[in-house]
This record gives sequence, C-alpha cells and structure tokens, in this order.
Amino acid sequence: SVRVPLNYAFKTSQIPVQDQIFVMYTDGITDVMNEGENPRLFGKHQLTKSLQIWSDHSPQKVANNISIAIENYRGTEPLKDDQTMLIFRVK
Repeated sequence: SVRVPLNYAFKTSQIPVQDQIFVMYTDGITDVMNEGENPRLFGKHQLTKSLQIWSDHSPQKVANNISIAIENYRGTEPLKDDQTMLIFRVK
C-alpha cells in the first residue's frame, strides 16, 4: 500500500484529448495463461493487438472482443485471478 501524508498537495494537470479510447485493467487480464506444455501469458502484447484491431468500435464492443480473445487464448486453462476492465471513450 502507498501512504501519503494527509497534508500532501497533489498537483493537478489537464491533458486535452479528443476521440480517444481509454483502457484500465487489472493484472488478471494480462496474466491469463494458455494451456499446453509451455503455458504463456496473454500479456500486454496480445492485449495491445486486440486494442489495435477493435479501438474504432464502441467501448462495449472492445470489452466483449477482448474477453473473447482471452477466452480463446486460455482454452480450458482455469483462471487464476480476477479480471477487471474499464473502457471508455472521450469524444
């Protein structure tokens, strides 16, 4: 856990964005393992590939397709961690 003094003054910044999709996720997304003798992580690379393919679509469609990609990747390998994604678009 991170502890910050109660009187700490946080700096606030604003970054102008337009028509951008934002994705926040827990490590349960990237740490999904596939099945087989040499199991590998789904990883940031696979997640990035999925985002590049679907980023022009609605956040709901992006989330659905990432979920499908993860399910296809892991096959019958059981999940070992919870998975959370928050996807939104700023227009």
